[in-house]
Amino acid sequence: MNRPELFFVFINLGVLGSIPLFGLQYNINYIEVYLLIGFIYSLFFLFKRKIEFSKLDLVYCVTLSIVFLYSLILFYFSPHGVTILPGSLTVFYMLISYVFSVINKKEFVKNFYKAIRWMTLAITIQLLYVFFIDNSGFSSNYYGLKNEAKTLMGSSNYLSFFLVFSIIYEVITRKQNWLIFSSVSSVGLILTLSKGGFLSLLLSIFLYIILIFSNKETSKKKARNALIFSFLTLFIVFFILSNVDFGKQLFGNLLYNINEPGAGRIPLWDKAIFSIQSNFLGTGITYVDDPHNLLLKSIRDLGIITGLLYISLMLFPILKIFRIEKMKKFTVEEIALVSSYSSIVIHSLFEIFYFDTLSAIWIGVILMVINQEFSKKNKINEIRLEIEE
Repeated sequence: MNRPELFFVFINLGVLGSIPLFGLQYNINYIEVYLLIGFIYSLFFLFKRKIEFSKLDLVYCVTLSIVFLYSLILFYFSPHGVTILPGSLTVFYMLISYVFSVINKKEFVKNFYKAIRWMTLAITIQLLYVFFIDNSGFSSNYYGLKNEAKTLMGSSNYLSFFLVFSIIYEVITRKQNWLIFSSVSSVGLILTLSKGGFLSLLLSIFLYIILIFSNKETSKKKARNALIFSFLTLFIVFFILSNVDFGKQLFGNLLYNINEPGAGRIPLWDKAIFSIQSNFLGTGITYVDDPHNLLLKSIRDLGIITGLLYISLMLFPILKIFRIEKMKKFTVEEIALVSSYSSIVIHSLFEIFYFDTLSAIWIGVILMVINQEFSKKNKINEIRLEIEE
């Protein structure tokens, strides 16, 4: 049960069924069952293996525990009552996912790229099936097509988070068969018709360009080739989409969102700001009038102090790599992971993602892998927990 490929496939399977929880009907996902069983199984065999926690691992585990406990305490003060408890579970699952990944660190780090490939391949195959096989009621309208872009785990904008991450990671790391899988992810992204997905891809590529030209570990030739490849790929995608109807509609809507930033979101942002001013301790993690913004939602739901703590935890990988004195010393793998992760953060500034069960579990794994890469250079800071039978 410690194979990340299988772990990510279970995320793809989506909802298993509904169960009564806290007086509500709670949709339980396949990955929740798999994660809990795997976590208990790992703890059962804990005495037969050695576990290594880095300082970063401990910081993340302790901080996520604090955030989770605080979100539960808010139940007694929240105007939303028991409806905030499913939201609290997303933080709990991120914590469990992170710990489970640490326990199985060797397998998760080694096979991480394979797991990403399995996930994006599954997403793209499902999208191809929806559009070209099960295409009853097929629409030529942009929003009609966008509504068709659904898989077992979610729909258009949600799916684009995973696909953009994969594209950037594959292109930067260039592991064996990277061109095939980056193409598969690109096809999947095009089929989602997600404006936010394309925008986050563009901004993350810009971040990547800054990093490779600042990093002394990257040769000028490699940096130049990466830049040429990035722009050539974008040009090809632009050319293809600009010659089909739904592509023209996609670009039209994308330009509108760029010219009118926050369009459609501003009323929700205003409500979130008002809620923060009215209740600085937080309202509890709720999906009522969701602001579609990681920063505002974290502070609104978790309060100013705990919300900022949670945000700092989620932004840490990006903030760390931009420490000027160390910016020139990162490996290609670190740059790939952080550039890919930045697309998630950027996209979450105008879409819902972090406070969702499936994505929270996935992010728990991503953060562990990133922190493991950071910790490789600081073995002196490793805290080894060795438990023997």
